[in-house]
Amino acid sequence: MPIDLSSHGRFGRYELVRRLAVGGMAEVFKAKQFSDSAFHKDGFYKVVALKRILPGALERERFVDMFVQEARIAARLDHPNIGRLYELGCELEGVIGTGTGAAQAVSPALDASAGRLYLTMEFIYGHDLREVLKRLKTRGEAMNPWVLVRLGSAVASALDHAWNRAGEDGAPLRLVHRDVSPQNIMVGFDGVTKLIDFGIAKVQNASVQTAAGVLKGKYAYMSPEHARAQPLDCRADIWSLGVVLYELQSCRRLFAGATVGETVEAILSFDIPTLQTTPPELGHLIAKMLSRDPDARFASHSDVHSALATIADSAPGGPDSTSPEAIAAWMERLFPETPSFESDLTEADVRLVLSAEERGEETTDVQSDVGSATRIFFADATGQAEYRAVLAALLSRGKLEPREEGEALEAPGAVEPLAVPPPSLGLSATMFAVCLGLMLGLLFMLAFR
Repeated sequence: MPIDLSSHGRFGRYELVRRLAVGGMAEVFKAKQFSDSAFHKDGFYKVVALKRILPGALERERFVDMFVQEARIAARLDHPNIGRLYELGCELEGVIGTGTGAAQAVSPALDASAGRLYLTMEFIYGHDLREVLKRLKTRGEAMNPWVLVRLGSAVASALDHAWNRAGEDGAPLRLVHRDVSPQNIMVGFDGVTKLIDFGIAKVQNASVQTAAGVLKGKYAYMSPEHARAQPLDCRADIWSLGVVLYELQSCRRLFAGATVGETVEAILSFDIPTLQTTPPELGHLIAKMLSRDPDARFASHSDVHSALATIADSAPGGPDSTSPEAIAAWMERLFPETPSFESDLTEADVRLVLSAEERGEETTDVQSDVGSATRIFFADATGQAEYRAVLAALLSRGKLEPREEGEALEAPGAVEPLAVPPPSLGLSATMFAVCLGLMLGLLFMLAFR
């Protein structure tokens, strides 16, 4: 079974579990960050999302500057609805050098010539809104409007924080995300919504700016002023969030041209259909967010957050019906196959499975004791197809008996030697009597011959 093991293995003190995504500048992994083993003989690890710049991108100084700027921006943000940044560093021949703040940023010249620049972020157990929308379509369900407004209010709160957060000079960052889209809004299985990926965010006084006429971000969610390459402010992200809310409520794409040009033309001139919603206030709110004239939209993210939160609080079941606990239950119902935990299979586990396949065995057991049973889970649908196929073999085994405490694992393919039971005492006595009788008979015949 073919599998790309180049996206697994060690990276400094990290163990790369699997690659989640790859783009033109960087690749993102689910990884384990190990503690200092000197602290405890067994050590421990923390699951993180590790983003490292691709080797080819290291040769382009602008990509390196953008990568470092992303870390600088994310390091300034501290909000429950924004994915957290843990570390910025550079891997140099197996040795990790790190820095977590803007003042500790690694030298791009050093990175380009001697190592791999990376940053680690919070790993969110959940699904992005793109997967949520796909699941709703598969199940033939409409989006729960009360859940929708609560999710939207969380994103608006995150954007408001990014816009007003103080920068290094004490002035507000005035940060425009520029890539608010379903792929960058995560809903965790704990019911918490998080905005991620500030890779192309723009700060008013940032040292790295977009070249004139160059568009960055996903075209279908760009505001009209963004599509025209005009100056942007917080209202551009309000438009993008409005598109996301519209698509979730209607379960269909709003601007879906066959080409980039057609998509941009639709953004600039397409007649947006009226969205019928319950409650009707939601449709009016989304329509205001999607005004092509920025002055006709909400003036701030705070206004959007307040309006959406007010609708959410008026849900039939009250505020508790859209609490994180309620949203967690909604996610569990929407993705019933997703377990409450996920095994962190690494390269060694994959090699075990491959060796079993080569021997013609159905699977190889990978131990992960949980309660009174052992089960292997693979929750994410974002890994490579070949890797998912390997893990599907593990899933097919279902529940396995847990090992007893201290019991050693048998080597793969080891065959238990056949144990021959000793003869019973009754059978031995019978054989002895028969032999003795034959000998006595032979002696009797010789004596009287």
